[in-house]
Amino acid sequence: ATILTARRNANEAFRWVERGIDLAKRAPNSAMAGYQLAKLRRDLLAKLGRGHEARDAAWAEYREHPSTYTYDDLMKYVPKADRAAWHEKAVEAAKGSDLDSLIELLLKTKELERLASLVRGSSDDALENVSHYVTEPAAKKLAKTHPDVAARLWCAQGLRIVNAKKSKY
Repeated sequence: ATILTARRNANEAFRWVERGIDLAKRAPNSAMAGYQLAKLRRDLLAKLGRGHEARDAAWAEYREHPSTYTYDDLMKYVPKADRAAWHEKAVEAAKGSDLDSLIELLLKTKELERLASLVRGSSDDALENVSHYVTEPAAKKLAKTHPDVAARLWCAQGLRIVNAKKSKY
């Protein structure tokens, strides 16, 4: 009886979350609420034994906004046995995203060879437009294994500072 009550409550909560998501789509300035509700929806799906639906929803969110946050959310719903394949799929899908997000993702997932290749293939202007909050950790991580790439990132960061006249940095 307790299990049936818990499942019934979870199903009721799921319906309320669905209604909230519909309302958030229509309301202006409700991006954060919509994000939280979508996350809650995925958690409820997983608890209801519909983990594949939670994973599919997280995958759709990731493809729309590839980042370290959506990557972490996606991997939470991927079975451990499938993580390597889903990681490859996620990295490939992120290739079309902005350089900041892609560098952060490759750094977080310790894909240093891919990160080095990405930086080598990026223009100086593109690297200069990347925030120093992204380039600095990447340059530090790549310094030992890929000093040439790290040097490009340090140069891009320096040029960004000089061009923006941010001498305090």
